[in-house]
Amino acid sequence: MPVGVPVALRGPHTQDNAADRQGKCRTQFGGQVWLGCDPFGTDNEWNSGTGQTQNRFMGDVMIAQCRTSALAALALVLVAIPEAEAGRPGGGATPPPTYPPARAWQSMSANNAGTTSSTSGRVYMFGGDSASGTAMNDLWYYSVASGLWTMLAPASRTQSLYGRKLASLTCGDGQCVLFGGLSTKVYNEAWYFTEPTGTATTVIWSKVSCSRTSPCPSPRYASLMAFDPTRHYRVSFGGDDSDNGSLGDTWTLAAGRWTPQQPKHLPPARYDGTATFVPRIGKVVIFGGDSWPNSPHPKPLCDLWAWDGSDWQAISATGTAPCLTGAATGWDGARLVVTGGFSDYYITRNTETWYFAFDSNSNNAGSWTKASTPNCAPLSRARGAYEPAGNKFVFFGGYEGGMTYDSTLVCP
Repeated sequence: MPVGVPVALRGPHTQDNAADRQGKCRTQFGGQVWLGCDPFGTDNEWNSGTGQTQNRFMGDVMIAQCRTSALAALALVLVAIPEAEAGRPGGGATPPPTYPPARAWQSMSANNAGTTSSTSGRVYMFGGDSASGTAMNDLWYYSVASGLWTMLAPASRTQSLYGRKLASLTCGDGQCVLFGGLSTKVYNEAWYFTEPTGTATTVIWSKVSCSRTSPCPSPRYASLMAFDPTRHYRVSFGGDDSDNGSLGDTWTLAAGRWTPQQPKHLPPARYDGTATFVPRIGKVVIFGGDSWPNSPHPKPLCDLWAWDGSDWQAISATGTAPCLTGAATGWDGARLVVTGGFSDYYITRNTETWYFAFDSNSNNAGSWTKASTPNCAPLSRARGAYEPAGNKFVFFGGYEGGMTYDSTLVCP
């Protein structure tokens, strides 16, 4: 890296303790805590004695000095120096990064998603758009309990997936499934891995086979997908295809095999909505999304539908419903919680949190209320997932003002 190249700090970080534990360069001004990570995903180690960070990248150690400008902006000025001069022992392999690089439009899912119990409480994250605009293929998980990120590597180089964004990621029953996505093409692949246990940091990716007798869904991205723990399968609805058209088909995935469903009733076609298993009614519930170009003026949808294993049922709602695309939803044990996303066609980010509670005597009706005080405001194009064991939403990254961020946002 050229000497003196400034690397913009990627964004505010809400987890002070996590920043301390991970040893990141950090400072505080204007009430905001900022965490220093450069766009290459390197590992910054704070040296409180010198007021500098040691930045590990490609076998060298870089010294990054934290400073603030008159506009209270923070930058990292990197100066490459030989490894020996920095006092780092030579001859060892470069350690894996300990914090994800900046990104947007990535895939995220909690393990055992949709339930109210989880043994390890992880939120998995795959890919997305990097700060340079290229599709990424790295895999991480975040622990709400520890506040730390861990990178997971494929067991062999031959298992590396092509980078992609807006793929659907769902975890449950000890496995995570990644479906579809977009980069230079639109994918219809489904890949899965078994969750590593303990401190293991490698995974074995396996690909779902497609054939004439065992067909797979057509290529798509931003499909609505959730794990159903009562039926032990994934439910996928809609998405956007390679012709920029919203889809309205329903598929289930179990034991490595896709099955097309033929429900009597269908929600309107859509993409980039949410899908969540709701234990209260024992069904996967989808919400919102967009329907471009099926509608002449793109506007997020506001409806709720439930999958009962063979058919979709519309859920009637009272109160003012949010109309959102790209949001995140979760079941907190008593109600459906919705936050993040956009209130229009990917321009105005939603900064409100909404709740949907089912009526006590009905599985197909309920009411919407809005939180009196906004408590979660992820950045534009950030993606997140609800972790039921910790009862938290975890968002990462985002893109605003021409800048791609590496912020981790944890919301109650």
